[in-house]
Amino acid sequence: MKRIYMAVVLLLAVSLLSYAQTGDEVVSLLHDIDENRTKYGEKIFSTEEFNFGIPRGRNWLVMWEGSRGQRYPFIYVVDVVSREIKFREFIIGSLSKDRVVPLSRFEDLPGRTMNNGSFQIGDFNGEGFDMWLHFHLGAGGPSVEISGHDPQTGEVILYFDENFDSEYDEGPPVRFIEYKGMQGFMLLRGTGHIVPGGPGWVPDPTPSWVGKWFFYTWDKEQRKFVEIEEVNEDGTEIERPVPDPVVDADIIETVAESQASETIGNSIAQSNAGTSPIPLWLRIAIAGGVVVAGVVVLL
Repeated sequence: MKRIYMAVVLLLAVSLLSYAQTGDEVVSLLHDIDENRTKYGEKIFSTEEFNFGIPRGRNWLVMWEGSRGQRYPFIYVVDVVSREIKFREFIIGSLSKDRVVPLSRFEDLPGRTMNNGSFQIGDFNGEGFDMWLHFHLGAGGPSVEISGHDPQTGEVILYFDENFDSEYDEGPPVRFIEYKGMQGFMLLRGTGHIVPGGPGWVPDPTPSWVGKWFFYTWDKEQRKFVEIEEVNEDGTEIERPVPDPVVDADIIETVAESQASETIGNSIAQSNAGTSPIPLWLRIAIAGGVVVAGVVVLL
């Protein structure tokens, strides 16, 4: 029994040591064992702890920096006692200095602004875990991406990806607000890059939603941010016309009359085309009447 007790105590001590790690210890360990980065001559620029919801240890955001100043953010879970990496994930593309979105894009956003404004970390869906929001300048045009470690699948998932209007310079194109009792954010929609085609190419008409603000909120069942509706620039509801019951009644009556007339016409047509034709004697009488009427007119 005494040996079992000592083994349990030793196991708990090792577990506590693996969790009681400092940023400097993490940096030293990764410089020693992460050859995937060090073989390129990269050095760790910064390290900071967040709660991304990844089990088996403390969650660290580590920023590697290359010889030309490009930076690569990774999430790590490490064990400084056993000197092993338990989780390692590259979360955003290369953050070179010429591709950093101005810091003004991140004003008034929740969470922490990272790498001089290139991305934001915070709890954006209210589930208690940190995510990362990135203004992406990719081939498809400037877009807002929100990703995170999903506790249900254990994987890093892209929760939101939508183009924003890059011409807007009066603040961030995404703003976190409360709308109709829902927590979420509003986004100024944009088209992204339009790539011209060959000779005779004519661009598609500009979509009606371009340059308008839309509100998005977290859907727990779908596990992603979903669009609710268009909103005003100040985050208030757009006044939409209220249906007039009198006008609606007139419309309903007109539609009913039109449908009734159509039904009668269809019934007559079906009767004429059915299996019960007009009797022969009646057709002869009608023809005779037409002839007599013609003779009278000629006289």
